[in-house]
Amino acid sequence: MSMNTELDKKLSHRLNRIIGQIEALKKKIEAEENSGEEVFAAGDCMQTIYQIKAARNAMKKFAEAYIQTHLAKCFQDGLQRENVENGLKEAVTAAMDL
Repeated sequence: MSMNTELDKKLSHRLNRIIGQIEALKKKIEAEENSGEEVFAAGDCMQTIYQIKAARNAMKKFAEAYIQTHLAKCFQDGLQRENVENGLKEAVTAAMDL
């Protein structure tokens, strides 16, 4: 198995975990909406906040790993220096906005 394939599998695995976290949050919100009353206990509120934070941090880590992998592929592909520099500037700017 090539290194890129292994990295892609790891990135895909990270995304699947993030999707699971977000789906769990969505189910909590939908349960509250469908019941028409407050479903969350006091402890559930903090737990939900922690889950949101975990999903956000997981997405940030995914983005960092994706950018590193993508940049490595750009250099491996031997793109022209100017294109790599422009792409690098764009990637760094986008990453800082996360």
